[in-house]
Amino acid sequence: MTECETTQTSPPSYACTFCGQPWDAVQRLLAGPNRVYICNECITLCYSIITAPPTEDAPCDLPPASPTGPTL
Repeated sequence: MTECETTQTSPPSYACTFCGQPWDAVQRLLAGPNRVYICNECITLCYSIITAPPTEDAPCDLPPASPTGPTL
């Protein structure tokens, strides 16, 4: 191979970190820090879980969440 020749490399394959679907199988794929990706379908699922009313089997004895994060 000469200096003028370039090597063929395949493009990076992006996929949802949560469900594993590739970028071309979802409508949107959002990139987060440290190469973490989430697709629109996982976002919809997470949103429905977060906004759902608590169920009877949900733990009730959790301490309230701190707005600044956990105290170490």
